[in-house]
Amino acid sequence: MKNQITLVSPPDDVLHDAFRIVLVDLDPEQTQVISESLMTVGEIPATVVYVWSNLDSVDWLLDKKLKSNIIVFNADSQKSELIGYLASQKNAYYFGHLKDLGSLNKKAIYNTDNFKEVIKQHFEQYETQ
Repeated sequence: MKNQITLVSPPDDVLHDAFRIVLVDLDPEQTQVISESLMTVGEIPATVVYVWSNLDSVDWLLDKKLKSNIIVFNADSQKSELIGYLASQKNAYYFGHLKDLGSLNKKAIYNTDNFKEVIKQHFEQYETQ
């Protein structure tokens, strides 16, 4: 089913085949960038968006990280150990300032157009698999 976006928050999950994105501790402005990007990118595959905040279970987040095609996190989150771990993931992108780990992960998201390009590339790869 094209253009279907399913939002999932702890403790839930969904079992249908879909492209998966996990959003980690984003603030409202960052969430808006993701939302606008997904809504304006054009035709997209069925997509599941997991939404995690720093008050939720880390176990749930780690499970969803393993299932997701893309990780998007807030580098300014108070969960610095978790941010360090996420920054080392190949499929991780971030908002904010990554501090000392900026040389490890150079995949910063600056605006809607920037993330639209990222998501288009990942959607194309997903659809050709």
